Amino acid sequence: MLRHAERELIDDPQVDPRALLTSLQGIEGANRHFGGHAVVLRELERLHRAGLPVARVIDVGAGFGDLAEAVVAWGRRHGAEIEVLCIDRNPAVLEIARRRRAALASVRFAQGDGRSLDLENHAADVALCTLTLHHLEPEEAVDLLRELRRISRLTPVVADLVRGALPYALVWLWSRVIARDALSRHDGPLSVRRAYTPGEALALARRAGWHAPRVRVSARLRMVLTDG
Repeated sequence: MLRHAERELIDDPQVDPRALLTSLQGIEGANRHFGGHAVVLRELERLHRAGLPVARVIDVGAGFGDLAEAVVAWGRRHGAEIEVLCIDRNPAVLEIARRRRAALASVRFAQGDGRSLDLENHAADVALCTLTLHHLEPEEAVDLLRELRRISRLTPVVADLVRGALPYALVWLWSRVIARDALSRHDGPLSVRRAYTPGEALALARRAGWHAPRVRVSARLRMVLTDG
């Protein structure tokens, strides 16, 4: 399956805010129930078992902040209070996220573009980025990955879809049976066709200056890219 260049509707600055809200709610639900959070938390668990504590996290392309909430809960289960900075470039999404996570004092929100972050080197122990890489063309993706590596003390953790026939079929089914809104029907299957293969993701990370990138694939559906 060749990578598709058509842009997703969700990336249109003029997208209907109500349609955007509905679509992002569906993505949040899919992350909670179909492994989107779990693949990221497994990487944090690996760091924990290796004796590498995580206290500061930056989530780039954070959406509604649902992953940040999951990370805070994971930290508390391990006796740690993790501070999470959620960055998204869409101010409307950030406002909704602030309201939804208002009870989480350790989660903050800021507007920004992951390809050029106004943050110091090693500003976080770990920089997270989920379901964002496939929205970017290769040169943009390299810029994002370079920034994620720069701000991460330990490693970036980049989770995304895998391009392939099985992921396409499953996401198509999700978009018709569970999500069912027009935006998800269009963008869901397209997001798989825009996704990178594990080999392509590794090549992008090397171009971005990662030291020893590696990729793990979960059930052939999602991949997680880390450095080392």
